[in-house]
Amino acid sequence: MGATLVPHREYKVLPRAAPKPMLPFIELTSIPLGPLPIQPFGVLVATGVLVGTSLAARYAVQHRCDEDALRYLGMRVVVVGVIMAHVVDVLFYTPGKVMDDPLVLVRFWEGISSYGGILGATIAFFIWAKKINANYLRYGDAVVFGFVPGFTLGRVGCATAHDHLGAQTDFFLGVQLPPLNRCPELKPAEMAETMGCQNWRLPDGTANVVAHDLGLYEVFICAALFIILMLIRKFWKTRPAGTMIAVACLYYAPIRFFLDFLRFPNSDPKYFGLTPAQILCIFTVLGGVMTIRAMRNPKNASLMETDESLAALKLPPIGGKKSGESDSKSGSKGKTKPKTKAKITRKKR
Repeated sequence: MGATLVPHREYKVLPRAAPKPMLPFIELTSIPLGPLPIQPFGVLVATGVLVGTSLAARYAVQHRCDEDALRYLGMRVVVVGVIMAHVVDVLFYTPGKVMDDPLVLVRFWEGISSYGGILGATIAFFIWAKKINANYLRYGDAVVFGFVPGFTLGRVGCATAHDHLGAQTDFFLGVQLPPLNRCPELKPAEMAETMGCQNWRLPDGTANVVAHDLGLYEVFICAALFIILMLIRKFWKTRPAGTMIAVACLYYAPIRFFLDFLRFPNSDPKYFGLTPAQILCIFTVLGGVMTIRAMRNPKNASLMETDESLAALKLPPIGGKKSGESDSKSGSKGKTKPKTKAKITRKKR
């Protein structure tokens, strides 16, 4: 039998795969206004504080929390949170700075840690809620409901500043950075403190890189969390006090824990193999579990919407008058009105 000839096939050069769509690098510059330029990051953070306090106050009124008590707590939560955000950043992320310059602890504008702010806000809430005898679960729900959208706007500021860039990636939500040749050559010790120069491996003839933008990822994560809280508020009318706290803790902390693995191996200091934020994530999950246990306590569940829970508050007096004190004298001399049970009678500010 003769051999069968196989016709020659022409192999065509397949076209190269189209590049994956990546998010552009958006860089917002400061707005000059006299000697003090306005930074977009600061504007977004301030807007987040205003939006958060407004939503928390509305939630408090709708759920029969005392608005004065919430403002009393909210002011202290914000102040202590801002201070602790800087202190945690200095002590746990850049401890060497304290040895070189101890005054860095009081320069609150030089670096902040988001989880440090959460830690400080939580500590302040527990201290002053105990002082005025406010129920942790009821008022904590209002604080969390306002904190989440405020924190989301703060993360928008982080995303616009691109100060949480992670490892190189081809993920479609990665951000394509500007050419790296604009960055100077840096020492290894300085790599973690810069944006865009952290020893990425570039393809031949390429001057750009696509990297994870963890601040942007948290915008999506926190926005989704706020939608969940809104749905719970709308459709779960009989929820026990503490629901918002538990949902926020058990939703955000595990995601943030794994999100930190997208950072550079040497970008953040590690303790026991974990970043400071990951360690705090573990405590946050434990806090969520403890909140669920407290929610099952009938005593706490009954304090959701009762007059007794309002009467139990011990707010500081306004203008030297104690809560429950009569503002006008009775018509007859020498006689006073009988004291009623301690109840919140303060006017709304």
